[in-house]
Amino acid sequence: MTDPMRVLRALNSSQQHLGALVKSLEAADLERATSEHGWSVAEVMGHLGSQAEIFTLFVDAGLNGSEPPSNEAFGPIWDAWNAKSPEAKASDALAADATFLKHVESLGADQLAHFELSIFGMDVDAAKLLGMRLGEHALHSWDVEVVFDEEAVLAADATELLVDGLGTLVSRVGKPEDEPQSISIITSSPERRFILDTGAVSLEPGEAAAGSPRLELSSEALIRLVYGRLDVRHLGVPAPKAGSIELDRLRAIFPGV
Repeated sequence: MTDPMRVLRALNSSQQHLGALVKSLEAADLERATSEHGWSVAEVMGHLGSQAEIFTLFVDAGLNGSEPPSNEAFGPIWDAWNAKSPEAKASDALAADATFLKHVESLGADQLAHFELSIFGMDVDAAKLLGMRLGEHALHSWDVEVVFDEEAVLAADATELLVDGLGTLVSRVGKPEDEPQSISIITSSPERRFILDTGAVSLEPGEAAAGSPRLELSSEALIRLVYGRLDVRHLGVPAPKAGSIELDRLRAIFPGV
């Protein structure tokens, strides 16, 4: 079981990194387009801010043993953030990040240990819920950073946590192939071995049978592949070794989150 405090530290680091970047931007920078849904930098920040509020609702529901908020609760939050100016989206998102982090940090170890919540068809503990926020925060932070730095990569602490939890996301967002295969995936930094079943779609620890297609890439590149962000300009280091596998084929399985 993952220690929720470890996830919280990685989330804290991600928030600090994004905060330092965004505070250095000019007003015109906030209007620059990212590759995520065609959103501007400010719109990505607004999304992160609204999700900080929504995740606070998730945390409180788990603490109180109540039902998680429904979609009806999200609309007013999104509307409020959409109405903000670009500058307010950026500054207010950083403030919402800090408020969410402070709220979780105020919880006792016993509260975190006994936290449970059912959302998106899953039962999650504190580490799982924080991991969902970490994935969202780390990937959207990358969306912003790569606009200004073509060589941006996911943070190492976030990568190590997220790569081990990819299986759940793969099964939720993957698009099955008509002619499925088992593919061996070998990652570096950190080293991991997975079997990707392109029919199920599933990602499990292990190695496919001898002769199966093989993909080698960095762990952070695998995460970005699953989140729909492994484009030809941002392949990671080292660059993927795909052998007979076409990366466009894998991108079709994972069109984006």
